[in-house]
Amino acid sequence: MPDEHILPGIIAELLAARDRAKQTDNAPLSQAIKIIMNSFYGVLGTTSCRFFSAEVASTITGTGQYILRETSAHIEQTSGCPVIYGDTDSLFVLLGAGQERVAVQRASDIADEVNQWLRSQIQARFGAESALLLQCERHFRYFFMPTIRGSTQGSKKRYCGALERDDGSLQLVFKGLESARTDWTDLAQQIQHELYMRMFTQQPVEQYVAETVAAVRRGQLDDMLVYRKRVRKPLSEYTHNIPPHVKAAQLLETPPQVVAYVITRNGPQPVEQRTAALDYEHYITTQIRPVFEQIAEWSGTSWEEIMTGQQSLF
Repeated sequence: MPDEHILPGIIAELLAARDRAKQTDNAPLSQAIKIIMNSFYGVLGTTSCRFFSAEVASTITGTGQYILRETSAHIEQTSGCPVIYGDTDSLFVLLGAGQERVAVQRASDIADEVNQWLRSQIQARFGAESALLLQCERHFRYFFMPTIRGSTQGSKKRYCGALERDDGSLQLVFKGLESARTDWTDLAQQIQHELYMRMFTQQPVEQYVAETVAAVRRGQLDDMLVYRKRVRKPLSEYTHNIPPHVKAAQLLETPPQVVAYVITRNGPQPVEQRTAALDYEHYITTQIRPVFEQIAEWSGTSWEEIMTGQQSLF
């Protein structure tokens, strides 16, 4: 019958299981359930799947976009606070200066009001009971989203937020930036953490960047220049455009699943069998400069000015 369905019940069961995982701080299980829930969309949108349904797949995306758009507008209209970013299942609301002490309570109040509004809206628009629950997840004391190159808009799913601990210190949370990637070096992660911490605490960055570049060239940070990346298929299957980690793995008699390698003047080599000098300019160009340029606009200087020591005085 057209009004019979099983998918909502399955999703509801998984949602309840994920809530239980969160309550017991079982992060791996919570993430696994989230992936399973998200996979329903992929299954329904795949033509080769027996459950393929273009109508259901498009409805999922369309409804999600509608709810995100309408919720954002409702928050701005009722709270007077701008929504500065929203994507998939989250909204970032700018409460404004002087709200630090009451931020969590105010955000929770906004979430409660929105949940009531959503229930009435979804019932009126779709004739369905709302299963949505907006919650205040965290309060970022500071927030930064790098802009898209050549644009004034922020880059989606790429940001850094600073949580304020009870003792007043800051804890940085990276999303989609180099520190969140496992295939970047320790050097890139350390630099990014330090640069963002300096930005949020209004400290200069130029001297730190210049001194780090100099230390790399002197060979003082060699231990932090190691890449680690997984080899996902047999080496023999790589025939064109062979990536660096595979080139390094090909030099080993028994390549491991995760290759630790460095970039030398003779190309990529495994750490345990390095025979050439490290290519320091590679690391400066690909591991330090991109991280700095994310905050270059804020710093008021450029990479070229730091490297030449001719920062503008005006």
